[in-house]
Amino acid sequence: MASNEHKNLSNANLHDPKDFSTAASSTVCSKDSGGNLVWATQSTYRISETKIQGYGTGLSGGSTGYYLFRDDITDNDSPFNFNQDYLTGVATDVEFTTTQLMRTASDVMAEDGAMIKIYGWATGNSTPTITIAIMKCTMIDNDSGGITPVLLDEFEITAAGNNTPRVFERNTVDFTLADVSAGDIIVPMVKSSLASTTIYFNLTIEFQLNGI
Repeated sequence: MASNEHKNLSNANLHDPKDFSTAASSTVCSKDSGGNLVWATQSTYRISETKIQGYGTGLSGGSTGYYLFRDDITDNDSPFNFNQDYLTGVATDVEFTTTQLMRTASDVMAEDGAMIKIYGWATGNSTPTITIAIMKCTMIDNDSGGITPVLLDEFEITAAGNNTPRVFERNTVDFTLADVSAGDIIVPMVKSSLASTTIYFNLTIEFQLNGI
């Protein structure tokens, strides 16, 4: 007997997978880690990635250290050079202008979703503490007012020299806020604890998108 006779059946004689009748709408048939059939929501498999790579030179140090964001896109160093001053910390009362956001290379969310993971590497001459912040900014159509940044995650890495990479990984439990909406601009920032240093970082952010 053939090992798979189902392939010879006509479409009219094929049956739905197990539990199809009780599965929720907008779910897909899959197999879990135990080998069991499961019906998972479509958003489980809808992942968007944002890749961010950059460097900062001569960052202000100590308690007065300023966060820097990406250079203006009209500069040849954009989008990798982080050299525009923001603030010593991430504050909800310090707004961006539309001009600033439109002239920095940052990704725009195409759909609602949630940040689920950050993974990356960092290096730096000497051994500065590198602090990275990921924020979102929500602009309003036909509105010239300031845009208040919202912190998604902020974390530190201790550099160990230019030739010794340091890994970092962040997950949902670490985030200050995970939810993002269509149209949100993802704004990365970086600062160093030492003034006379150059730091480099390369990371990927994963977003789980909401259902279709």
